[in-house]
Amino acid sequence: MPRLRLSVALRLALWYAGAAAFSLALAIGISYSAGVRVLRADVDDELRQDLAETAALVQAGGEAAFAQELAVELAGPDADKVFLRLWSPGGEALTGAGFQPPSAADRAALAGLAPGETAPLRTLRLPGREYGVRVGAVRLACGHAVEFGQSLEEEEDLLAALRGGFAYALP
Repeated sequence: MPRLRLSVALRLALWYAGAAAFSLALAIGISYSAGVRVLRADVDDELRQDLAETAALVQAGGEAAFAQELAVELAGPDADKVFLRLWSPGGEALTGAGFQPPSAADRAALAGLAPGETAPLRTLRLPGREYGVRVGAVRLACGHAVEFGQSLEEEEDLLAALRGGFAYALP
């Protein structure tokens, strides 16, 4: 059988096509990861700001102010995306919306916070919810703790659209 040998021009063209495809995939991967980092930083900044505002509200007005704020949030258009919980100084969940009943791990994490200390932000996957929830908590000087969560629905939808667009661009 005769052995087919590719011409130098064809081999170079294939090599350049492979290098271009690899470079494109690498550029898209870097762009996507940079976008994810920026989006997560924005979500975390917004969550910290909302947590600080809610904590200041409870510090100034107590449980009644929290209950009033919760009622306002639950009456709004995004009531299904409200994640608020107020904890007593003794570690009991007083009132809230959106969260599952507190677990022993939730109680232990909040019990370990000193007044004025903020717990590290974490992402929860709550049963029955398609999207994650980014959650933060702070222990107030009065002893109460406030837990605040933000649905990641918009962010996860945006990232899915980006992945779809990048997948379309790759082939």
